[in-house]
Amino acid sequence: MIRERWPDNTRFIMAAIGAAVGGGCFTAFPPAALAHGGAAFLIPCMVAIATVAGPLLALELGVGLCFQGAAPESLRKVHRRAEWLGWWSTVVCAVLALAGAAAMAWFALYAWDAALALFGNRPLPWGTSVESARAHFQHTFPDADQQRAADALAGLHPSGSALLLLALVWLLLHAGLVNGFARIGNWTMITFPLAVVLLVVLGVANLSQDGAVDGVATYLSPQWGELLRLDTWLAAYGVVIPSLSLGLGVFTAYASYLNRNADVTGVAIITVLAGSGYAFLAGFVVSSAAGVLAAASRLPVSEVPLDALATAFVSYPAALANFAFPHWVQALLALVLFTTLFALTLDTVLGLLVAVLSALADRLHREWSDLVAWTCVLGFLASALFCTNTGPRLAETLGDLLTPFGLALAAAGQCLALVWTTGADGVHRHLNAYSVVPVGRTWRFMIAAATPLALLALAVQRAVQMTDSAPAADQPGWLLTGAALTTCVLAVLAAWSLTVGPRRLP
Repeated sequence: MIRERWPDNTRFIMAAIGAAVGGGCFTAFPPAALAHGGAAFLIPCMVAIATVAGPLLALELGVGLCFQGAAPESLRKVHRRAEWLGWWSTVVCAVLALAGAAAMAWFALYAWDAALALFGNRPLPWGTSVESARAHFQHTFPDADQQRAADALAGLHPSGSALLLLALVWLLLHAGLVNGFARIGNWTMITFPLAVVLLVVLGVANLSQDGAVDGVATYLSPQWGELLRLDTWLAAYGVVIPSLSLGLGVFTAYASYLNRNADVTGVAIITVLAGSGYAFLAGFVVSSAAGVLAAASRLPVSEVPLDALATAFVSYPAALANFAFPHWVQALLALVLFTTLFALTLDTVLGLLVAVLSALADRLHREWSDLVAWTCVLGFLASALFCTNTGPRLAETLGDLLTPFGLALAAAGQCLALVWTTGADGVHRHLNAYSVVPVGRTWRFMIAAATPLALLALAVQRAVQMTDSAPAADQPGWLLTGAALTTCVLAVLAAWSLTVGPRRLP
C-alpha cells in the first residue's frame, strides 16, 4: 500500500504541537507547580525537558521518519523481538484515547450547562463554593468520590446525557480522521490557536478579580527548599512526560507519514517549546483562578483543591461563579473554559488514535477509512464505561497507573532496545543527514542512560508511594499496587498477542 503523506510541513507541525499540548498542560502542571515550590518547580521541569522530553521526542520522530512505520512496525524493522514494545505503548495509547474521548464528553456536558446559564442569564449551576461545585460534580457522576476500589466496577449507572455527547464526540473524531492527514492538519490549525486565544481570554478575565494577584504571586514565588526533595524532581518528570504525550508512539506515527528527507529535530524543538510555553501560561491562569476562589472562601491559596478533576470541574468553575461580573458573563467564561479543555483534549485524542490506527494499518494492511470506522464504533462502546457514575474517578485512576507502569516502562524499554541494537545508530545518522539542528553525543547519552533511568525511577517511585500510602476509603496500598501491576501485565499480554498474531486480514 502507498503510504499517505502530510500535505505540508505546517500541518504536520501544528498536529505535533496539538498532540503535545494536551489537557495535562492545564490540569496537571499548574497544580504541581503550586504544590512543589512555585517558580522553583520550573527548574526541575526544565531539567526534565532537557534530559527526557527533548531527546525522547527527537527519538520518536526520528524512528518514524527513518523506518516509515508506526511504533510496532518501526521497532520490528530494528529487531523482530522489539516489536512487542511498540504494541505495549500502542495498547496504553488506546486506553488513554478511550479516557480522553470520555473526558471530551464531560467537558461538553459542563459546557452545555454553561450555555443554558448564558442564554437564561442565570447563575452557574454549580454554585460559588468548593462544596457546592463538588456536590454538583457528584450529582452529575453519583458516588464518583466515594466508591471503594473493590466496588469501582460494581453498580455502574450510565449517564444518558454523557453517553449521547460521547456518541457525538466519536462522530466528531471519525470526521477528523476518516479523510486522512490533510483533515487532521486542518483541524489542529484551528483548535490549537483557538485554545491559546481562549486561554488568554480567561487569564485577562481572572486578573481583573480580587485575589487573582495573590494566586499569581504564589505561583511565581520560588520556594527553593523544595529543590532539595526528591519528590519535587520526580513530580516534574511525572508531569512533563504524560503532559506532552511522550512514550506513546504518537510522534512516531505522525513522522512516519513524512518524506524520509524531512527535518524533524527542528520540529521537536518547536513542539517542546510550544508545550512548555502553554503549560507556563496555563499556570498563570489556574493560579489566578485559585487566588480568586481562595479570597472568596477566605482560605490560603495552598488549601484550594487542585487535583486533576478538581481543577477542571470544581475549583475553576467555582472561581468563575465568584467573578464580579453579570451572570451571563460568568456563564460565557465558563463556556470558554470548557471549550478550551475540549479543544486541547481533541488534539490529544486525535494523536492517540492516529498512533493506534497507524499500528493497525501497518499490521493488517486494511484501508484507512475501514479501520477508522471500526475503531470509532468499538471505541464508543469501550469508552461508554467512563460515562458512568464511576467514570471520571476510574479514568483518573487508570491515568495514574498507566503513566508509571505502562508509558514510562514502555518508553524506557524502547530506548534501551534501540541502543542495544543498531536502531539508534540508524536514527542518529538519518537525523543528522537531513536535519538543520544535528544531534550528537549528548543526545545519545540521554537516550542510552539519562532518559531510561528517569523513566524507571518514575515507575519505582510511584510503586513505593502506592505501597506506603495510608488506607483511604478501604483502599490499602497493596490493592492499588496490585491493580497497577495487573494493568501492566494485561498491557504486556495484549502487546504480545498482537505481536504473534496474523499480519494481514483477508
